Amino acid sequence: MLAGPRGGYAIDPKVPRYLLIGDATALPAIASIAEALPATAEADVVAEVADSLEEQPLASAATLRVHWLHSGTEAPGTTGRIELAVQALSFEPGDCRIWLAGESFMVRAVLTHLLVDRRISPGAICAKGYWKLGTAGHRREISSAEG
Repeated sequence: MLAGPRGGYAIDPKVPRYLLIGDATALPAIASIAEALPATAEADVVAEVADSLEEQPLASAATLRVHWLHSGTEAPGTTGRIELAVQALSFEPGDCRIWLAGESFMVRAVLTHLLVDRRISPGAICAKGYWKLGTAGHRREISSAEG
């Protein structure tokens, strides 16, 4: 395993595909993970920000497909757009690793879709609820077993 970005996310150079999913609060970690990916990998990034002014360039040796979503006047991560975008992605469950973070309810909804509908192995998913709408000081890791 290669040394991963802050927070200890391990990058396996043998994994051909990564999905990096999050709201605006997850962008620093998404950027760090994307930068650490090997040139042999492909990655889809699904990120929701308020508008196009909040989109950020992502550097990576990997082939990146970035799907920017805009929340407008709503808080990024609370609109349901991330869930819909992930549902629309085409990927094989056995050949990818998934990193998911942002608003806690969104993380749980996407995680449920990945585990139940896509039948992704829980060990292939790292999910973190960074914040919860209406709750100050919320931060917890959501186990893929909780989905």
